[in-house]
Amino acid sequence: TVSKHLQSLGAEILDCDKLGHKAYEKDTITFAAVVEAFGDSIVDSETGEINRRALGPIVFSDPAQMAKLNSIVWPAIQELALEEMREMRRRGVEICVMEAAVLLEASWHEFVDEIWVVMVPEDVAKSRLMERNSLS
Repeated sequence: TVSKHLQSLGAEILDCDKLGHKAYEKDTITFAAVVEAFGDSIVDSETGEINRRALGPIVFSDPAQMAKLNSIVWPAIQELALEEMREMRRRGVEICVMEAAVLLEASWHEFVDEIWVVMVPEDVAKSRLMERNSLS
């Protein structure tokens, strides 16, 4: 991927998808807000973590529910991203690549100097998605 190539050249990657997972880990304010908004049925009874497979059908089938989730999670991701960017600056990192599928929708473009858009053929995107999610 472009990010991996840039990383091989010395850039540090800020992966907002990973921050999204971190944003609503158990015992965080965001976790509590998501559970309050969508109910205890989205919490895995064994791990106590939010079960994305339970939350997914709720938010992907209803744009209003997705907007509700985004209104809770995006500010938390933003704060985590800004925190990481500050830490990178303290360490003297010269180039930070913010990898974020919702960069514009979440208004995170305000925190970057440049925006690069990477497009891949549909079959490549499909293949990567299937591999990442262990789909056949």
